[in-house]
Amino acid sequence: MNLRIPILRYHSINDHINLSLSVRIDSFVKQMDYLYHKGFNVITLDEAFLLWKKKLKVVKPLVITFDDGYRDIYVNALPILRKYNFKATVFLTTNSIGSSKLKTDVGNIPIPCLSWDEIKEMQNYDISFGSHTLSHPFLTKMSEENMKKEIKEPKKIIEEKLGIKVITFSYPFGDFNERVKNVVRSSGYLIACAEHLSRRQKEDILSLQRITISRIDTMYTFKIKLSKLYKWVLAERISNLLRRRFRK
Repeated sequence: MNLRIPILRYHSINDHINLSLSVRIDSFVKQMDYLYHKGFNVITLDEAFLLWKKKLKVVKPLVITFDDGYRDIYVNALPILRKYNFKATVFLTTNSIGSSKLKTDVGNIPIPCLSWDEIKEMQNYDISFGSHTLSHPFLTKMSEENMKKEIKEPKKIIEEKLGIKVITFSYPFGDFNERVKNVVRSSGYLIACAEHLSRRQKEDILSLQRITISRIDTMYTFKIKLSKLYKWVLAERISNLLRRRFRK
């Protein structure tokens, strides 16, 4: 089973980082304004899990997530989220907290990350936190021992620092398989996010698909991505690309 709730996937919200997964501030404002005026009930991933577990329903639920834990979430995104009374979930790469050494999804340049003080302040504004591993590796390419460390340790660190129970996880690069999922499950995570799933991968509570929002998204494409047809269109596009590739 899956949540059947749209989950948006952001990274950086910044005008000065000209990379595909760094959304401009004015674009983010327009996107949040659209969600607000369309009556979306924006909740945390933790709350979405409770709704799913208890089989409760709310009107137009939607989850906003941020991968990696960049500082511009605190500086640029948080004031906008607060304006609309929106909640969100941030997945932290714990080795990079308080530093600018994380070079991952948004490009091979260092981008400042959140500090623990900023993270604790964000807790006061309905922002929940989950794990995005210690160092953002490709988990499927790691040894069993190292992979377990990357998954288990950040959960303990976040729980000790914030005094919360961490139940959410996000796979770096959307990279996972059944071996990785089993470790995520046995480590005590109850819900985990991926990116786009292949046709061989089945969506469930530990491999939830998300809608990636990037710098090139216009309001038109943002609205399309929120539509019920988007998963079908995406699946067909990927399928067509694969067919063309293997014909060569």
